[in-house]
Amino acid sequence: MGLSKSASRLSLLFLMRGVANRITANTLSRPKVGTLFLSYNILLLRYNSFIQNAFKGITTPKFGEFTTMISQRILSLFLIFFSFFLISSCSTLDKLIGENRPSASIVGARLSNLNAQSATVTFDVSVDNPYGVDLPILGLDFALSNKGNQFLAGAVNDPGFIPAMNSRVVPVVAHIPFADAMRVLSDVKPGAVIPYEATMGLNLDLPSFGAFRIPLQKSGEFPIPAVPNISIENFAWESFGLNGAVANIDFKFGNGNQFPISVDNIGYDFELAGKRVFRGAMGKTLNLAPGEDGTFGLRLELSPASLGLAAFRMLGGQEANYGFIGDAKIGSRFGDISLPVDSRGRTTMKR
Repeated sequence: MGLSKSASRLSLLFLMRGVANRITANTLSRPKVGTLFLSYNILLLRYNSFIQNAFKGITTPKFGEFTTMISQRILSLFLIFFSFFLISSCSTLDKLIGENRPSASIVGARLSNLNAQSATVTFDVSVDNPYGVDLPILGLDFALSNKGNQFLAGAVNDPGFIPAMNSRVVPVVAHIPFADAMRVLSDVKPGAVIPYEATMGLNLDLPSFGAFRIPLQKSGEFPIPAVPNISIENFAWESFGLNGAVANIDFKFGNGNQFPISVDNIGYDFELAGKRVFRGAMGKTLNLAPGEDGTFGLRLELSPASLGLAAFRMLGGQEANYGFIGDAKIGSRFGDISLPVDSRGRTTMKR
């Protein structure tokens, strides 16, 4: 008798799912279909639970025939009810589902690895799963644009799943090569701040429904840092002799960016007459407004061995080629920026 009950319930369940699949094939291109069929499956699960609870414990010989007859009538009423809403009341079904659907939002965006060539923007996408089963993520695509001009597109590889009755933050990492962005955004130059619009699509695999897409948007900005302009303002020998030399050098540092910066540190090699004569670091902090120039000084203690004999002989009151090569650590409202320093030229060395 228990076998008859199980077979009857199973047949009914297959019948209802067959109806769902037929309707799905004919209406997938219609608006809000995802919402409607999610509602259908919720009602289907509730109906199945109702049948099991309503006839729990009944063992009459005609139980299979009785449940089949009742189920067919309930199914007919259910299909009429569902068809009516499918045709005329999408908004009502939206209200019926209410919060019983996955939700997602972009809860953060942060810049990192900012240098003269590229930057990385990481978006934190928070996804909430209200169901009692894990939700696989079918895909997560993104695109970045400026004033309607798309300059970057990509997707997250193997984004995983959202645990049952839980939430998870999915990181979306967008690497922005500045050369590619400036090819698309032809009016953008180094030193500019670029507003962007990020659009994303989160595709989830819902139980008994399939693909369900959640659109997302986020606005922000990132800089394309300009390499600092460094030159020697003054080069003077404090002392100069066969035993060695001490030089005081004043450098000018230009901020070519549209945002304020602080020059926190410069590690450098200093060359004279084509030969590296000193390696050091500037620890002084230099705060510069957009487009502002600042100065910093260095005191170099040199020996004939470090200069080389030929270079040492030519330095007294003469012009010489110099090179100032290194890396600057720049602070900004966008975070730390690592920029190369490469200044070369000729200067007169005063005694």
